Amino acid sequence: KHKAKPNAIYYVATKDFETFSETKLFIDCQTDESADGKPREIIDTTVMKIGDTYYSVSKDGDNAEANGGIRILKTKNLLDCQSWEKVLDLDELGLDVTELGIDALDNRFLEGPEIFQFNKKDWHNPNVPEYGIIADQYAIGAGYLPIVTTDLEDVTNAKNSWKILSKEEYSFDR
Repeated sequence: KHKAKPNAIYYVATKDFETFSETKLFIDCQTDESADGKPREIIDTTVMKIGDTYYSVSKDGDNAEANGGIRILKTKNLLDCQSWEKVLDLDELGLDVTELGIDALDNRFLEGPEIFQFNKKDWHNPNVPEYGIIADQYAIGAGYLPIVTTDLEDVTNAKNSWKILSKEEYSFDR
C-alpha cells in the first residue's frame, strides 16, 4: 500500500463507468529530490506504447524548480509504479530555444505535454516512425510547442533525432 502523495499520477480501472477499482499509484517521479529537499511533483501525464515499451511524458517538478521539466519515462510493466525509469528531460537535449523567447525547455515555461505518433504518410522516411510531443508554453502564452523525434531514447540528441519545429513547419489550423 502506498502513502498518498500530492501531485503524483494515480489510476482507477472500469469496464462500465459505473463501478471503479481502488485508486492506485500509477507514476511517481518524486524519487528525485529537488535542491531544497522538497519532494518532486509530477502532473499532466500522457502514455503511449511503442513496441513492448510504454513511454510517459509528464510535467515534472513545480514551476520554481530549476531542475524539472517535461520528463519522459519508460517501463515494460504499465501498472507497476516502481518500474518507471527516467529516459530524459527535454531541457537536457540542448535544443536551441533562442527563437522561442524562453530560456530552456523546462518547467518554468512548459506544461501539459502530449505524445503521439505521426501518421505513416507524414514520416520523412517511410521506414522510420516519427513521434511528436507538444507542450503548452503557458508562461509566455504562446500556445503549444511542437517537438518531433525519431528516437525517444536519443538522450543526448547525438543522433540528431530531436527537433523543435519552426512556425513555418507546422500549423494547428490544418
